[in-house]
Amino acid sequence: MVNKHMLMALKPRPSRGIAMALTAPMFGSFAVAFFLAAPAMGQEKAATGSNPAADAPPSQANSVAVDVGLASMYIFRGLNVFAKDDMMDQHAFVAPSVTWTGMDGALTLGYWGAYQLLGGNVGERIDAGAGGENDLTVAYTRKLDDQWSVVPGGIVYLYPFADKKVAGTGVPTVVEPMLGVAFSGPVDASVKISYFYAAQDAIEGWRHVYINPSVAKSLMLSEQVGLSFSGSFGYKAAADFDSNVYDGLLTVAAPISLGTVVMKPGLSAAWTNFKGLPLGDEWAAYASVNVGTTL
Repeated sequence: MVNKHMLMALKPRPSRGIAMALTAPMFGSFAVAFFLAAPAMGQEKAATGSNPAADAPPSQANSVAVDVGLASMYIFRGLNVFAKDDMMDQHAFVAPSVTWTGMDGALTLGYWGAYQLLGGNVGERIDAGAGGENDLTVAYTRKLDDQWSVVPGGIVYLYPFADKKVAGTGVPTVVEPMLGVAFSGPVDASVKISYFYAAQDAIEGWRHVYINPSVAKSLMLSEQVGLSFSGSFGYKAAADFDSNVYDGLLTVAAPISLGTVVMKPGLSAAWTNFKGLPLGDEWAAYASVNVGTTL
């Protein structure tokens, strides 16, 4: 079983003094394909464990996409953010998002939120600066040819409801500039590198460089039903901790078109390393569903 004090260090950590074992994500605030060129409904954050706003641009060149995700746990880079005692704690959360796409599909601006619904530790996680997450995202896709793209972007993570006495600072804030290279083909692939910069000194222990390769494959089973598979691996470099250095995520989803609305149920399995714990305690599995439309 994952030690409760280790889980208290899950993203974000109130201070460096609290279990340096773990660091701070969409559903995964950004878990599989932030930079996948194919319009796969959300990397990780689309499986409600991820942030659709940070994923591939919507299919319509100039549009506004509205989405609500519901998942049985919030996995961010391998960690169950709202867990209390165990990585398999099924503490459901809701993730609303709005994404504006302009410049003929090249520019996206988005909002994504994570609000815990169940678990008995909702207030505790909010006070610590892990609950009530609000993310602002931006990405610009520069196509090199029909298959290759370069995608600079960034995410601002905000925790406006945190208790300063518990979190160690008011409104814990993280700024994460990033750069990705994406390939679109029979199998879509991307590599993203970012710097997770915790703005306040009280949370400087979160800071790290994140390297995130990912792959995805989508196919249509019928005119209304699709099937998608995605996988990602993450490595945190220059980090001030030795657990949650590596992480992985596998997701299978089935987008269903209901006229102008798309529903996307999915199943995911996540892993991260915990120093001193057996492999069996490092895994988590969850279910999710997203419902969205493009205006």
